[in-house]
Amino acid sequence: MDAQNQVIYPIIKSKDWVGLQSGALSTSLDIPAPVDVVIGYGYDAGEMFVFLTEEDLKSKSIEQWNQEAFENLQVLPRNFEMFKEGMLLCSGKEFCSEKILDTQFMQKACELLNSDELLVSIPRRSCMYVIDKQVEEQVFEEFLYVHNHTWQDDSFGNAPISPMIWEVRQGKIIQAKSETAIRVAYQDRQIAQLDHKIKDTASNAVMSNKFDAQCVFTSHEIHCFDKVYTSTEDNDTWVYLLEITLDEEELPIIHHKGTTIEKGSEAFYHYALNHLGNANLKKTIEDARSHQKLRYLYLHLVLEEGKFKEVQIKEFSIFNDH
Repeated sequence: MDAQNQVIYPIIKSKDWVGLQSGALSTSLDIPAPVDVVIGYGYDAGEMFVFLTEEDLKSKSIEQWNQEAFENLQVLPRNFEMFKEGMLLCSGKEFCSEKILDTQFMQKACELLNSDELLVSIPRRSCMYVIDKQVEEQVFEEFLYVHNHTWQDDSFGNAPISPMIWEVRQGKIIQAKSETAIRVAYQDRQIAQLDHKIKDTASNAVMSNKFDAQCVFTSHEIHCFDKVYTSTEDNDTWVYLLEITLDEEELPIIHHKGTTIEKGSEAFYHYALNHLGNANLKKTIEDARSHQKLRYLYLHLVLEEGKFKEVQIKEFSIFNDH
């Protein structure tokens, strides 16, 4: 068949695609970091796809074929559906994965998720998963689970494309990262957001002389009000978020710094077990410590006459195994 009379599309292929050895035309994505895919050009010949080769450069340049293919992709009708809460899916038809190259189409995803920054998975042909880059942790973990499951599942016969996670900003591909790099970046953002939130809350509490205060314990720093204490703990990803409520006669100052703050999370752990006397708290901390998976623990500590009255677990988050 004459390729000039066919509807040509860009087709994302893995970098080890055998078609490259047969002389298939290809280009690379114009993004800063190297990626594990190439873009081929081809058309649907019914029972198979036919890819352009160097022979087709006699009729048009690679730039002309590229422009034509992208224009055809842009007008190809495809739709997103809400696969899970906070996660979009484009699947079931040819070139669903390639629509990641369509800036206008990806801008629709931005609108649907109300975000300019997206994480996108195209593990195999004919499927795409999309979430907001700042999504809640549960949705983030579900996204990575679906991504990995699809990448490893060959039951539908869809050719694999890439195990990478793609970052899209305002509809354009910015870079691709491994799952590990994406997970580390996500956790760093979560801790930074917690850190920033607690600093602001604590500072406002001191300035307004309110009778509550908050502290955050991280692997690098311990923040209390506007003071910063360094922690020497290594390889520790725990964050303890404390909300301390004092009785009306107490000022929002923590006097027991030597016990609960300056010595870091290990000191707080022993202090909580030995002095707070809460069985649920003890079990929660011990279970999390035994698996080294605790990320943050949000407690409500009630004081009367300067002494602890009770402690309540309000929220905690645990890393999933991967």
